Amino acid sequence: MIDQVQSTSVEWAIGKKTLDGNPRGAEQHLVKSTPTGFLIAIVDAIGTDHEAIVAGQTAIAILDDYTHQSMPNLFDKCDRALKSSSGVSITAAIFNTSYNTVSWFGVGNIEGLLWHRSLHTSPRYHQLALQTGLAGQGLSSLNEKCLPVHPGDLVILTSDGIFPGIVEALPIEGRPRAVADKILHDYAKDNEEATLLVTRYLGAGLPPGI
Repeated sequence: MIDQVQSTSVEWAIGKKTLDGNPRGAEQHLVKSTPTGFLIAIVDAIGTDHEAIVAGQTAIAILDDYTHQSMPNLFDKCDRALKSSSGVSITAAIFNTSYNTVSWFGVGNIEGLLWHRSLHTSPRYHQLALQTGLAGQGLSSLNEKCLPVHPGDLVILTSDGIFPGIVEALPIEGRPRAVADKILHDYAKDNEEATLLVTRYLGAGLPPGI
């Protein structure tokens, strides 16, 4: 399933692969405007039972309710709220449209990739260095990384239902929907649920659809 949405500064597509058409509910996502730009996130709770689904929903609710706060504060709130759970993988990124930057942080197994559109940018891409462990198990470090972004750059978040190495498929021509569709087709694991979120930064210099 692919959905695509656009705003004045970002456009994004959400891709999901379910097993037998029945999502487990443990993998959830969020895209929301913030006072300085946009936040994107994928959450994957450990397990498929009701408690795991509630843990994932709790993490999403915190990210949704406190988008005005910093990344370390968001993850700290999630970590403290999930101490009674089995743990949750979370990767989130916040675009700052005033400074043309993206700040990201991840714990667990949700991969992050920043792909620069320009051939002249070096390095051409960045992969998120994930912290080991899970939210809810006590996070030892909460220092997010901040990187510059330019119109046309992509930030791609993928759950562990997507094989690693998607950078080898890039660039993929087209809008985020086409990118997500191609990645799902070529990199989704056969026997696992998968979620990916493809976000293209528009800033003030790139109209949607270009």
